[in-house]
Amino acid sequence: DVPDTPVNINVTDLTSRNLTLTWTEPFDNYASILGYRVFYTRPSFLGGDVNLTVDGAVEELIIDDLHPGVTYEFLILAFNKKGNGNYSDPITIATLEEEPAGFPQNLSGVIINSTAISVTWEPVLANETNGIITMYSVIGITENPFIVNDTVLSVLFTELKEDFMYNFSVRAHT
Repeated sequence: DVPDTPVNINVTDLTSRNLTLTWTEPFDNYASILGYRVFYTRPSFLGGDVNLTVDGAVEELIIDDLHPGVTYEFLILAFNKKGNGNYSDPITIATLEEEPAGFPQNLSGVIINSTAISVTWEPVLANETNGIITMYSVIGITENPFIVNDTVLSVLFTELKEDFMYNFSVRAHT
């Protein structure tokens, strides 16, 4: 018969870009385990799902090239000369976050009147967020940033100096 399902699946050494997946060899049903198939989901912007095959003597796999702040689902099956066993129950894990690789898009300023400017932007591109955006900081009036939550995509600045040039920048934070 085909082997039983791998057990004790665990993730160790988790970082923002890699992890180690471990498991315990299942009962082989009297036919040596030839290998394991490791399947995991990943977002389409990273190229879609992945299937890996590892040798039957291995019970640990370092998975690199992961993306920060992304949730992955892993399944493992063992196979022998009689075929594939059943996939394990899924294990879901999110990689650690990093600062966004990209910036808010389409930053613009609209003059409301001689002492007010509205600064607006669009979110960071999904493949550059490196996690969940929790806030934006807007710099332009003083050295201290004006902080807004993740759902706010504009700020109205009032009581500005007339005939003065302002330069604004917006940064996203995870």
